[in-house]
Amino acid sequence: MIRGPQTEQTSSTHEAIVATFRSLGYVLSARALLLLALVFAFVLAVMAMISQTQFSLYILLAGSAFTVLPVAYLETRRRT
Repeated sequence: MIRGPQTEQTSSTHEAIVATFRSLGYVLSARALLLLALVFAFVLAVMAMISQTQFSLYILLAGSAFTVLPVAYLETRRRT
């Protein structure tokens, strides 16, 4: 009869640990996505500086508008 409460306590502890790792994984994946978006923007900026054409500038602006800004917005919205 002692095993019943210990099993329930172990089960709730296990669920708490799984929930903690799940939330940690969510935070790290969001930050990794933000890092990849920033690296992408940096590479596009370097390529735009090397080629020095208007077309490469437009590509940089479009890439930043469609990748970096939405990911940064989602990251800041999640914090508040």
